[in-house]
Amino acid sequence: WNHTLLVVGETAFVFANGGGGIALPTDVAARGSFFFPGYPGNSTMIFEVDLGDPAAMKVTRTLTVEGRYLSARLIDGTIRAVVSSYPQDLPFVYPSNEASEDIALDANRRVIDMTTLENWLPEYTLVESDGSSTEGLLVACDRTHRPAEFAGFETLSVMTFDGERGVSAGDASGVIASGETVYASTESLYVATNVWVPGNWFFEDADEFNESYSTAIHKFSIDGASPAEYEASGSVDGHLLNQFAMDEYDGYLRVATTDGPPWGFEETSESFVTVLEQQGDRLVEKGRVGEMGKGERIFSVRFIGEAAYVVTFRQTDPLYVVDLSNPSNPTVAGELKIPGYSAYLHPLGEGRLLGIGQEATEEGRTLGAKVSLFDVSDPSDPKEVDTFVLEDAYTEVEWDHHAFLYWAPEQIMVMPLQDWQNDFAGAIAFKLDDGIREFGRITHDKDDVGPAENECKQLEIGEGREKMIVQVCGPNDSSYLEGYYCDVMPVEELTWIAEEFDVEGDLDELGPDDTVQLCWPEYNDWNPIQRSLVIGDELWTMSWRTLQSNSLADLEILHQLAIG
Repeated sequence: WNHTLLVVGETAFVFANGGGGIALPTDVAARGSFFFPGYPGNSTMIFEVDLGDPAAMKVTRTLTVEGRYLSARLIDGTIRAVVSSYPQDLPFVYPSNEASEDIALDANRRVIDMTTLENWLPEYTLVESDGSSTEGLLVACDRTHRPAEFAGFETLSVMTFDGERGVSAGDASGVIASGETVYASTESLYVATNVWVPGNWFFEDADEFNESYSTAIHKFSIDGASPAEYEASGSVDGHLLNQFAMDEYDGYLRVATTDGPPWGFEETSESFVTVLEQQGDRLVEKGRVGEMGKGERIFSVRFIGEAAYVVTFRQTDPLYVVDLSNPSNPTVAGELKIPGYSAYLHPLGEGRLLGIGQEATEEGRTLGAKVSLFDVSDPSDPKEVDTFVLEDAYTEVEWDHHAFLYWAPEQIMVMPLQDWQNDFAGAIAFKLDDGIREFGRITHDKDDVGPAENECKQLEIGEGREKMIVQVCGPNDSSYLEGYYCDVMPVEELTWIAEEFDVEGDLDELGPDDTVQLCWPEYNDWNPIQRSLVIGDELWTMSWRTLQSNSLADLEILHQLAIG
């Protein structure tokens, strides 16, 4: 699960999380056999796929690593994959109460005394196309580091391999720490997670836990094609939202956080932007600005050059413009309060910023999908110059930026949109040349599923996309109806439908063994568009079951291919 994909030339690299077993990419797999690395818990799986012959694609290598797959980055043909591995096979004892803590501590110390490197560091297994395999420790001892402050028992590993040469287990670097959120510039890779807290006082004093909640950040250098190297670690107060809450600029790391843990709202909470500087093996605070969104938490962040744009929300949506030109003294340059919130921010250039999220009432109740166009050319006076709102709708862009597309040459923005009220699951395109102008909508529905044919007696109800079919099938008749989904319905429902649609007498009297079915077109099933991209002068979109291209000029459908 959690698949991601990178492509280098004619090779694809598929990253995923899985259990303890993986399928062999050889004739062994074709016979249904499986390879088990011999350890419990989560594993990271990296599949190398040869795309040279599209009609006969094949897996050429499979790398399995102990631990959770976090993320991967591709920069100039070099791939870095990040894995967080917990030593799961250690028989630690957990105290059931305070009186048993000393007993558990003594037992756990004896467990540690008996361990070897293999118990602590992640192992890997690399399976070649001929079925041969190699295995060993993922990170060598001389490439394993500890942070200046204790950060947990996991090993955070960054693997480096050349996309042209294919997947390998070599050149990994690690630090003894846990990891969650990954951000990378062209020179550095950062991994953040909440700071490991000893003891169980979280359950005894929630307020103290909230006040002490902080985020650890670990830095790796990724210069050119060289293997990643661990550099330094540090921490900031509170929690960060996602990868957009970190940004490297002019040698500094800027981080946007909200104090406390990432759940709920606290009346005393506020948000910060902290500037970190590397000093030896530590990331230390250079400057910080706070007092943003009192009682609120961050919903979106975007760093652009010497500015940060931070959206907080609880009832209203303050957009803060933060001046970062002086790393030692960042300041809030401007603020704009509007209803709703933006969950994703995208720079459009020329002092314009696009926000995608939800409209809301003054009390904070969300109403539907919202697109906002901001003028931030004057940092001290940001303005919302145009909006688009569709009630009872939402877009996947709110939580997955991969769903967003902005095509700068034509100033076209495309985002998936799902609107239950109006039975719409597709994508909506906007022109952003002069405000926000709806350019058109794209769906993967079919206008007509064709004639319904089988041996059953049929009655059509409604027209077009709303057309349904009631069919009565005898005991020996075929009930399959191509292009439709059919459910058996009680006989009394047939009477109600006949009266509702004024079709009494259109169906013959039912026999004792007849089956009544209500059938509706397959295209009425929810088939939301998830991704879009531009190839040449065509706009391609992908849904669960369809690939489709539309003309970029007028959105006329050009090609459609069923994929599921």
